[in-house]
Amino acid sequence: MLTYRSFTTPKVFLDLLIERFTIDPPQDLGSQAKLDDWKRQVQTPVRLRVFNVIKTWISNYYHDFEHVRLLGCLNILSALILLAPRMTLCLPS
Repeated sequence: MLTYRSFTTPKVFLDLLIERFTIDPPQDLGSQAKLDDWKRQVQTPVRLRVFNVIKTWISNYYHDFEHVRLLGCLNILSALILLAPRMTLCLPS
């Protein structure tokens, strides 16, 4: 969080986080069971990590979101989070 400005802009960084949050499953999973496993083992942890980065960013660097364009992108990410299937921690049975 402290160094991203040395190689990108807040807008590009947020766009990359949005792209990462919307990770799609590989096409060759083959079955619904494998897709469900992929969602539990890959998609949910990725989404939780992205959510935690955004949460930390907003909490500690809220001034970055004073720009209208960045705030609009944050609204898009908020909508994606709200529309995403419930993000639950996958605990072993």
